[in-house]
Amino acid sequence: MSEDPITVSVRRATQLTGLSRTTLWRWIGEKQLKAKTVGGRCLIEYKSLRALVTAGDNSRGRAA
Repeated sequence: MSEDPITVSVRRATQLTGLSRTTLWRWIGEKQLKAKTVGGRCLIEYKSLRALVTAGDNSRGRAA
């Protein structure tokens, strides 16, 4: 049984979700995604990414 990663890079997050880098960076800036900088590299908490994507855009209060 494989375990989920603790963090993923922004690049890997775009591959996993199909979202753009711009969207991911916006969500990081809005604190919608938990992210840390380690060694000059931004790493997104996988659980945070999964929760946000699973919840969908409607939970973010965006107009359709």
